[in-house]
Amino acid sequence: MLHGLLGGGFLQDGQHRVLSVVRTAIGKHFELMVGESRTSGRELVQQLMLDSVTQEHPRVLFPRDTLTRYRRLFQKGNADRGEEMCDALLQAVAFYEFLFNNS
Repeated sequence: MLHGLLGGGFLQDGQHRVLSVVRTAIGKHFELMVGESRTSGRELVQQLMLDSVTQEHPRVLFPRDTLTRYRRLFQKGNADRGEEMCDALLQAVAFYEFLFNNS
């Protein structure tokens, strides 16, 4: 689960503004759910990386030097490390989209 404390309004009204995102919400957001289980987001992340260099307005924009490094990590790294990287990226993208597409 990812939690984010939003804004600096606590001093004015004493209320925290928090966005919490559970793993299943991320899976649903990216249509990675099969029943109650979340499937791998690896193919989706690879598509996001490809879109970053082929589309004019990609969903995620990777700097070229970072993109090259990430591709090498996917090729060299073990499967668990790749899945962790994918999960982290999808969590960040979903968090951003939940925050800014629902405001």
